[in-house]
Amino acid sequence: MKRKMMKKTAAAVLSLLLGSCGKEIPASEDAVHVKEGRELFCLSETLSEAEETASLYGIELVDFSDGVAVFHYEGDAAALIETGKQNGWKQLSLNTDDTTVK
Repeated sequence: MKRKMMKKTAAAVLSLLLGSCGKEIPASEDAVHVKEGRELFCLSETLSEAEETASLYGIELVDFSDGVAVFHYEGDAAALIETGKQNGWKQLSLNTDDTTVK
């Protein structure tokens, strides 16, 4: 009986997932809107550490959650990352899923 219920549940989930393929998913009111420019991120233990990193690099901290700090930068992100490496600062990564990257 338990196995039969699991199969029905799995079939329902699969049907739901497959049924939504190719359909536009409406944007949620809670969707994050990224400003034009570059989005960078790094791991940080605390909000204070994330703020210190933003200050060091001269960039805007836009979010901190679950140990991930997200920053916004208008300039040449690759040059900024290289400057950080040369100075031994906490390493930033460019969010390559950011649709504003050309």
